[in-house]
Formats: sequence, structure tokens, C-alpha cells
Amino acid sequence: MKRLVLLLAAACAGSSSPKAPAETAGRAERVQIGHLEAYVLADGHLVVPNDGQLLGAGRPPSETADLLAAAGLPRDKIRLDIQCLLVKAGDRVILFDTGVAGELGADAGHLM
Repeated sequence: MKRLVLLLAAACAGSSSPKAPAETAGRAERVQIGHLEAYVLADGHLVVPNDGQLLGAGRPPSETADLLAAAGLPRDKIRLDIQCLLVKAGDRVILFDTGVAGELGADAGHLM
């Protein structure tokens, strides 16, 4: 199961090229979910070391590094983009945000 999660994460990471902070700041992507109108709002990013603690837990970091490299990503660190979800349902607007603000570092939590 852990291998499957690791493979899926690497595949998702490789599905788009990493963008510089200036390219992701303020980005919003519209998604239609049935009758709901949703927006995925970019809220910064987090860079973590490839140490087997977060991605590929229980696997050797070298295995994760090989998967990252195969996806065209750096072997020694993992960039995780942070998003919030805004949903419009009729006259209601709902914002889903983890609310961690500055807890994840200087490059995350700038939405509000």
C-alpha cells in the first residue's frame, strides 16, 4: 500500500512541471462539480527534504529519489503546493482552508 501511495504521489508530482513561486502566487483554477462552481486557489508551497518522513514513509529515501528523478524532479527535496478550495453554491460562498497560515514557513499561508 505504501508503495502505491508513493507511486501515485510521484505520478502526480510529475504531471506538471514545478513552478516558481511567482508563477503560482494568486493562481486560481475553476472546476465545475455538478451544480457547484469551485475554485482551487493557490496559497503558496512547502519544500520538504526527501528523508522518508513525509513522502514514501517506511521506504528508503533512495527509492523515492529514483521516482522523483524519473518524474524530472529534484532527488533531494519535495515541493508540495498548498491550495484552498472556494465553492459557490447559489448565493452561498464557502472557503475550505486548513488555516495553518505561517506555521508552514514563509512561502505558505498568504491567502488571508
